[in-house]
Amino acid sequence: MKHLVAQIPCPIFSLAILLLVLPSGLRAESSPALWPLPLLNDDRGPLVDSAYRLPGDNFELWLMQLPTLKTKIMVLRIGDLARALPDSNRPPLGKVQNNLPTGPWNWVNGQGRKLAEAICRHGHIVGELTLYEGGKRKQQGLIRAGEKDGLWTMWFSNGQPASRCNYQQGLRQGPCTKFDGQGRKLSQGLYEQDKKAGWWLYYQADGQIKRKVQYVGGKSHGQELGFNASGKKAWTGSYLEGRKDGNWTHWRKDGSLESRVHFNRGLPHGPTESWHHNGQRATLGAHAKGKKQGRWQEWTPKGKPRLDCHYLSGELSGLLKRWHTNGQLAERAHFKKGRRHGQTDRFTPDKQRIEQAHYRKGQLHGRRIRWNPDGSIKDRFDYVQGKGRKSGSSTR
Repeated sequence: MKHLVAQIPCPIFSLAILLLVLPSGLRAESSPALWPLPLLNDDRGPLVDSAYRLPGDNFELWLMQLPTLKTKIMVLRIGDLARALPDSNRPPLGKVQNNLPTGPWNWVNGQGRKLAEAICRHGHIVGELTLYEGGKRKQQGLIRAGEKDGLWTMWFSNGQPASRCNYQQGLRQGPCTKFDGQGRKLSQGLYEQDKKAGWWLYYQADGQIKRKVQYVGGKSHGQELGFNASGKKAWTGSYLEGRKDGNWTHWRKDGSLESRVHFNRGLPHGPTESWHHNGQRATLGAHAKGKKQGRWQEWTPKGKPRLDCHYLSGELSGLLKRWHTNGQLAERAHFKKGRRHGQTDRFTPDKQRIEQAHYRKGQLHGRRIRWNPDGSIKDRFDYVQGKGRKSGSSTR
């Protein structure tokens, strides 16, 4: 019989196994009937799920379960010791006092390797430690009524702590701290009924606070504050039931204002602005349900115009103007549903027109003329739905 831990739901089948492992003298006195015993089932919850007594007061079969392992094992109690079935020659799982499990109890796998340790009192688990296969700690804490209750600590397989959280009736309740695989603090806050509540702090690798977020009922709800590596304010915004809502503002590392975007139910909706390092406005526009809408403008750090266009449901629509860095017009074009539609003109920084073309649904359609730097015509083509043929000669 190779396996120490066995899941055996049927008491009669369990008796057959028991008869194999009992000494021959005891087997001769055994009866095929098992007598049910009262379960240990007060307000603290049972350690023994099912209990059956063999003829005689000194022998009992227990079906036991450790709450966090979710593994049931069949146990034979002989006197004040208890061993797992079907192999009763292994070291005992634990001690029995007044017919009740007491003190430390060990849960092991089929190779006899320890998986967990339970602290029993009056037949009930009041503390528990579970282990990884390599023997390192996995989780440890207190048990009440068969559920986690009080402080519980979890570890990664490399031995570093993963979390320290308080529980009540099996649910996280109260302070909780979480760590990464190198033991550095990741987050810290409160739980109410297993859901995040109040202010939660999130940390950078160096231990500096990266974010502060408010929670209600497990969802971000209220304010969020963000910080850069030097501890200065990096962004601020608010949530409504887990989604961004209201103005979100970002700052650069030097403290200069970078951008401000208005959100509604998690999507950009309303004014959107950004600024250059020197404080000059960089962009001004608006969103509607997450898509660009209406007039959008861009400027250079010196305050000169760079772009002026219009959007409809996130697509370019209408007149677009683009400028060179010296402030001279570079392009004037018309769009419809995000594609060029109508006349497009392009110019050099010294105001010389270099191209004029007509488009239809994003394809060249009509005449396109290009000019040389001296003002002479470079070429002239006539297009139909993107296909062109040369037209006329090069003249001024």
